[in-house]
Amino acid sequence: MHIVISGYFGFGNEGDEAILQSMIDALKNIHPTIKLTVLSNNPEQTKALYKVNAVNRWKLGNIRKALKHSDGLISGGGSLLQDKTSMKSIPYYTGIIHLARLYKKPIFIYAQGMGPISHPISKYLTRLALNRQSKITVRDNKSLRLLEEMNIKQPIIEVPDAVFGLKSNLHESTWLKDNKFECYIAISIRPWPNSESFTSELVKILDDLSVEGFQIVFIPMHDSDDTEVALEVSNKMSQPAFHVPVDTPLNEKLTIIKNAEVLLGMRLHALIFSGIVGTPFGAFSYDPKIDALANKLKQPLLTHVNNKQQADLKKQTLNFIHKRNYFKNQLIHSVDELKQAADDTAKQAIDYFKP
Repeated sequence: MHIVISGYFGFGNEGDEAILQSMIDALKNIHPTIKLTVLSNNPEQTKALYKVNAVNRWKLGNIRKALKHSDGLISGGGSLLQDKTSMKSIPYYTGIIHLARLYKKPIFIYAQGMGPISHPISKYLTRLALNRQSKITVRDNKSLRLLEEMNIKQPIIEVPDAVFGLKSNLHESTWLKDNKFECYIAISIRPWPNSESFTSELVKILDDLSVEGFQIVFIPMHDSDDTEVALEVSNKMSQPAFHVPVDTPLNEKLTIIKNAEVLLGMRLHALIFSGIVGTPFGAFSYDPKIDALANKLKQPLLTHVNNKQQADLKKQTLNFIHKRNYFKNQLIHSVDELKQAADDTAKQAIDYFKP
């Protein structure tokens, strides 16, 4: 069996790379001889990291050849069909789906987070791609409801995010050993437009937490983007803060998150990583996917980053930190079920592609 995987891979986004790793591991665990070809922005790196075949996601000839000689297409996981960050995403990913359909290949939508989808053209392209024969799995109920509202007629199944199936091999962190932290809070933030009020209030809160005795540790999830905004925040702080190097291996980042008192974060997969290792998190919302995850794992939504009034953020954050043991218990119970269910998505995909 030969399957092509299309997603946001090879861009240095820790969350999407964890999705890919989880999918590859799950698929190979069920079908050890499966051949996988990943459409990647950095195919040589993808080949080296995951021991799979990879082709350049921008070279149509290579994509056509891979699909033509495949047994099907997996589209996902992650937030591929959305027009919030770019109007190019939906045309690209639906284009890959149509190309696979041209070669009469079965299509499996793998644990995707749908939306926001606002523009009429985006809605039209999404309906056109998904309202034909395919198997659709989405990672949260909001995604399911969005597709139903868009009049998608194909059956839609809700499954966990693929990263919940990540088999992490936690090991001692060299970075933690060198810094000798005893009590710290992990921070995962990202750039986002019109979030000045949030950033200003966050600076004050992190300074106050530092004075209370918590070390502040920023963990980047997307190359230089996250590092840049973290430096912007820490440079405005009057208390010292620390930064995990962007090239720190994923398993070491997981260890750093596991040993934190809590994680305060925006990045979806930083929050999922926190869930996997059992560290309670407080979420800063900027997208429905963050709200959906926090609700599913019974963790607090502290604020929306575009809220111009952040007066209650400090109170909410301190309340969460003081009740962190309660939220930890809530989290562990919620995550165990999702870990088990995540592996079943790969089985559904394999069964779907069988002749």
